[in-house]
Amino acid sequence: VEAGYKFKSKNFWANLNAYYTTWANRITSTSALITDESNPRYNQYIYTVNRGVEEVHKGLELELNYKPLRTLTLTGFASLGDWTYKGNTRSTKYDEDQNVVENETPQNWDKLKVGDAAQTQFGAGFTYELIKGLSFDADYRYNGDFYSSKVDEANGNLQLPSYNLMDAGVTWN
Repeated sequence: VEAGYKFKSKNFWANLNAYYTTWANRITSTSALITDESNPRYNQYIYTVNRGVEEVHKGLELELNYKPLRTLTLTGFASLGDWTYKGNTRSTKYDEDQNVVENETPQNWDKLKVGDAAQTQFGAGFTYELIKGLSFDADYRYNGDFYSSKVDEANGNLQLPSYNLMDAGVTWN
């Protein structure tokens, strides 16, 4: 389910969206290199396949665009998400030859965070046209609530550090 509202005037527009989505019966996978020399599978990859995964994604997104001058555009955005797993999954481990090395085991992933994308983002930027055809721009982005994609019942999943990005460019048309 998604709902939104757009406001638009002569030199400003804003989009606000709210969403709630579920994905059931998904499959996820991860791999790990065995680095323990005492393990008979030393220097081999073990692949974990998780079946029956359910994800719940909900959040708000806001986009802003303001043109105070003919030559200047200011932009901004915010995205606040809460993405979690729901219920149990079934995990099976395989070796490089796709032989089962650990039979299917149930794992409780309920309320653990979904990984691989920042769940909180904020950003702002501008584009300025110096002369006709020549412009420069810069954009800043904060990324937070970022989790690893490797999930297990015993350890949950690792929250990764927040980070910032800054992009700048010059365009000649």
